[in-house]
Amino acid sequence: DYEGAAEYFTKVLKRKPDKSVRDEISSMAFDSFIKTGEECLKKKEYKDGEKYFSSAENIFPDRKEAGEGLVKSYLGQIEVYMKDKDYTEAEELCQKVLDRFSSGEFADKANGYLTKIDEVRPKEQPVYNPPSGPSGNPPPENPPPDIMDGGGTQNPDIM
Repeated sequence: DYEGAAEYFTKVLKRKPDKSVRDEISSMAFDSFIKTGEECLKKKEYKDGEKYFSSAENIFPDRKEAGEGLVKSYLGQIEVYMKDKDYTEAEELCQKVLDRFSSGEFADKANGYLTKIDEVRPKEQPVYNPPSGPSGNPPPENPPPDIMDGGGTQNPDIM
């Protein structure tokens, strides 16, 4: 039971054992977190997988198994969010993937999801909305002279 082992190793590490014991326990804990994360991925329990891979990464940040497992859990969650049409969450996780891998298979998958999100997300309204006239229609292209001179009259003697 890797999950139980991972919890046990975490408890032992909190007691701050001497270096040789700590190194051995850390290695066993890392392996247990990775195995448990992989089991979670097989069961499509992506958020749980994320937790275990993240714990493994905290122990040995430079080991690629943890980072790759974490990204696989993100990609699984993205797939679920896409099916649920929760594009905001999917987009945030795509960015996390791209923060870790700017190229390669993982980046290609994240970019593919981002393209799909752009295609299905409703187009946003333009930032600038031109003013409209009193009737709700746009102002005329050539306004009458009294509007242009601001005086309300066309008689030049009054000005």
